[in-house]
Amino acid sequence: MHVRYLQHQHQGTVQLLLMPLSSAEKARKDRKWSNGRMLDDDENECESVPLPIQTFLWRQTNPFLGQKIGKLHEASCVTFERVVVQNILHGLSPSLSDAIQSVSRWRFVKAAFPHILQCCASLIAEEGECAAVAALDDDESPATPMPMGQSLQKILYILHWLLLDSANECNETESGKSIADIDPQAQIRQTAFSISSIQLFVYLLAPLIQYVHEDEIASNIRLESGLKIWQALRQSRPPEVLCFSAPVKQRRNQLPQISISRKSITTSTAVNQGIYIGKTKKGFINVFHKQFQEMNPKRMR
Repeated sequence: MHVRYLQHQHQGTVQLLLMPLSSAEKARKDRKWSNGRMLDDDENECESVPLPIQTFLWRQTNPFLGQKIGKLHEASCVTFERVVVQNILHGLSPSLSDAIQSVSRWRFVKAAFPHILQCCASLIAEEGECAAVAALDDDESPATPMPMGQSLQKILYILHWLLLDSANECNETESGKSIADIDPQAQIRQTAFSISSIQLFVYLLAPLIQYVHEDEIASNIRLESGLKIWQALRQSRPPEVLCFSAPVKQRRNQLPQISISRKSITTSTAVNQGIYIGKTKKGFINVFHKQFQEMNPKRMR
């Protein structure tokens, strides 16, 4: 039972009310539910991962922040495919393996998504620069697109898997259910990337669409499933993928909006406090004389 105390103002007595415990639990659950709905988006976007995972992701992304593309980039792409896509933890350090196993696979995939975007954008930009230099050096021959490099093929395959298949595979691994068996509203919250990740995708890859050739993607068995993504982007429309087409709503402001009311100083208040409000000098002297008299009554006598 839940006990509530009621005190009567006039009689000075205290009354005890015995209430069912379910009412208190219901109130607590209601508060928790209202706070949970307000903080759902922030919790989804701000989920932290262990430090070994962050270090691993940054080490794999670091070669792509330089100017030259070399063997380190291909090694990072191979590592990303083994660990993120295939979920092969053999050969990793014990601390990294324990850290990856301590979080859900979908949480690890969401943490790796921005790093994959950065790597993909760097490789596509490098391919575009190489194609531009080759076109300037060989003006007489017709412009033919350069073949796609191995590193770019791997990173595009990883990106397509993240956007198209990762949510379904992670959900089947964790709960044994397909995405189609989940409630639509819960499906969006549990299997879609955050808005900030989609914004990063648009900011990094939208300016580089011209360097991604659809015929090369269509002719590659590993990349043909992601052709619809690039076709939609070329047509300036969102791809028919859940994370791009999911409905969103404006984020609620967690801090209450406090309206500051400005009170105008009335004449009576100003006179009582001895504040000069713009009247004549005589009025100010009278006010000052009144305040001084109240503070020092003996001297005024």
